[in-house]
Amino acid sequence: MSALARTLRRCYSTRLPTRPPSRVPDPLADVPKVTLEDNVTFIHRPPPTMPSPESFTTSPSSPLLRPPAQPQSTTNPFTDPSLPPVSRPSLIPKKRYPQLTDQAIRSMRDLRHSNPAKWTCTKLAAKFNCAPGFVSLVAGLKSGVWKQRIRNTADLHQRERDKWGEKKALAHKIRAKKREFW
Repeated sequence: MSALARTLRRCYSTRLPTRPPSRVPDPLADVPKVTLEDNVTFIHRPPPTMPSPESFTTSPSSPLLRPPAQPQSTTNPFTDPSLPPVSRPSLIPKKRYPQLTDQAIRSMRDLRHSNPAKWTCTKLAAKFNCAPGFVSLVAGLKSGVWKQRIRNTADLHQRERDKWGEKKALAHKIRAKKREFW
């Protein structure tokens, strides 16, 4: 670098960058003020836990404002709204289904075998108020029907895979290959 270039180079900043002044609204602008004697102004700021105008006394918006629950021996601690949520969902008792009669199980099997496409496990479980797993145990499909359903599903999936583009098909094959090496 020449001596002339060194002398012409500016080695200071021209001006510090400044931000525009912030325009924060005054939080006390909307608060009602009470002027007492001797020009003393009293400003009342309600606590943040105070109910808002949208809150009702029957259903307060803040959980801190809800009345404490009355201790009862019949209260279920898992559904009590005054208590915090359960930390481990595995502690919540599972839904108990009523025991089905032999007549109900027979009618469930008849419906399932008469039209398995219409009477799926989920629909039968809803109809008889039981778990879908119980329906598959009690009224499972016959081996030939089950294999045909699996074949139909595989064909449907293959038709969808045929619509994939080159990149998506390649990515799918790469993931399948990676899975082999796990």
